Amino acid sequence: MEHIVKGIFGHLVTLSDSEWKEVSSHFKLKKYPNKSYLLREGQIANETFFIIKGCCRAFHNFDGKEKNICFSRENCWETDVDSFFNNKPSATYIQAIEDMTVLSLTLDNKLRLFKYHQRFERYFRILAEQMITYLLDVLIKRDTLCAEKRFLALKKRQAWVFQRIPQYHIASFLGISATSFSLIQKDLLLKNSV
Repeated sequence: MEHIVKGIFGHLVTLSDSEWKEVSSHFKLKKYPNKSYLLREGQIANETFFIIKGCCRAFHNFDGKEKNICFSRENCWETDVDSFFNNKPSATYIQAIEDMTVLSLTLDNKLRLFKYHQRFERYFRILAEQMITYLLDVLIKRDTLCAEKRFLALKKRQAWVFQRIPQYHIASFLGISATSFSLIQKDLLLKNSV
């Protein structure tokens, strides 16, 4: 476990072997099979997940329809942030789209890391800033761009999604039907072949 944690955070901080052992003790290695849930709506998000292998989606139900919020893959963190920090029921689901291996970190252990290793606090602050920037970009694009431009923006920013995420989930994320998604994809292929 120590070699995994050191591989992820080794660029942040230089620690002795005993310190790496102590830092590693804050994490748990977990596996989730494809289609299993890391978190369900209504549960408290007691942990945040660093994805070592696999990918997942975060979504919520809106009028009985699943609405994808984001997709995460290797080297990303995933949780319901509001539930995690405020100890309240989650408004979202987090579901594995592939078999996943993750490191889980509870809030208490995260705060302990911050207290004893300040570089971890800086690391997580920068991650939070990047997440806020990303989410604002997604919201603005969702409200201001037509479906085709949203499709292209996602392809530019997260091309991996188109290789690993089912099309109907991508369509939901883009706020379009699966049929519209297929038509946009077909139109773009025709435009690029001319």
